[in-house]
Amino acid sequence: MAVLMIGIFAVMSMLSTAAKGNAEARKMVRALNIAEEKMEEFLYGNGECYETGKTGEYDWEMNNSTQVVNGTVYCNATVTWTSYGKDRAVFLETLRSDD
Repeated sequence: MAVLMIGIFAVMSMLSTAAKGNAEARKMVRALNIAEEKMEEFLYGNGECYETGKTGEYDWEMNNSTQVVNGTVYCNATVTWTSYGKDRAVFLETLRSDD
């Protein structure tokens, strides 16, 4: 009987860990999607690289380099969120030619 109980608790612990990992992965994918959307606005639209905002539970910020070399502008997107009490972030960087 004790072996059965230990086995049940072990399986429950594995399921809990897997569920937490899946939730973390979903949040990270959503953060990457937000960063990609902002980069696409910068690259292909009229988007500037000086913006900040909030999308749901995610804060995002676009920054550019003050140094423009031969008409090329550097831009990075940072998306931050809190998950299970820890601050998380993803970063994307790109270059755009303004010629």
